[in-house]
Amino acid sequence: MFLSENPSKKVYVYAYPDTVGNATDNFNIGKDNVNTARRLMIQNGITSNRIVSISKGEESSGATGNNRSIVVIVK
Repeated sequence: MFLSENPSKKVYVYAYPDTVGNATDNFNIGKDNVNTARRLMIQNGITSNRIVSISKGEESSGATGNNRSIVVIVK
């Protein structure tokens, strides 16, 4: 596994909720989404100090559709 072989690398998780509703609620939905992804990664052996989770609020992910989460491993 890439992370096992590269202990200095971190995983970045970004959540992009939809734009329906108000900005504060959407930011919080994004936080819930990244926290769920974070929890699943920890359950699968990735230590918490290697996961950076970020809610992007209503900022566009550049993709179509709603409620996207994107995981990026920084090399």
